[in-house]
Amino acid sequence: MQLTERTNNMQKIENRSEVKLGVVMVHRGFNAHKFDPSGKFEYVVGLDWLIENSPVKISTVQVPLFPDHLRKSKGLNTTKKLFRQLRKRVDHVVPVLMLTTNPLDPKNMAEAIETLRNGLVQAGKLGVKVCSATSFEAWLDGTQRGLKPLKGKSLKKAIDLLTRIHVQAIGA
Repeated sequence: MQLTERTNNMQKIENRSEVKLGVVMVHRGFNAHKFDPSGKFEYVVGLDWLIENSPVKISTVQVPLFPDHLRKSKGLNTTKKLFRQLRKRVDHVVPVLMLTTNPLDPKNMAEAIETLRNGLVQAGKLGVKVCSATSFEAWLDGTQRGLKPLKGKSLKKAIDLLTRIHVQAIGA
């Protein structure tokens, strides 16, 4: 099925609740800067399809961002262009800061702090007021590189460490 096909004939539904519908576009992959054959951002093409086919208005989209990619001016400029295009379609674009290192390993703590700090700085340059960093879930539940899921005291210790990393990253 091509994304341009309409998959249903559902009537639009007005969302009268305070709960807004948002999407996490990971079904489009984690490379938000990927282009389709026509030169359009794949994320924009995918979001356009979802907006057209969703019976309820989509107001928010999350975009995975790797802060190290944004350090390069080309990466930041491409991301600004992507965000401008997404903001024409939805009310809120929320970057998800992705880590490529295990923040629970003490030897990686400084790198995790620096990566998050850089991501927050770059998010500010994108005009973003809200960020998320969900990549920690994989480290906590054991889905990354064969780690065992954390439970009990180990989980509490890991959550405390991640809290300290975030506090240090924002400079609080």
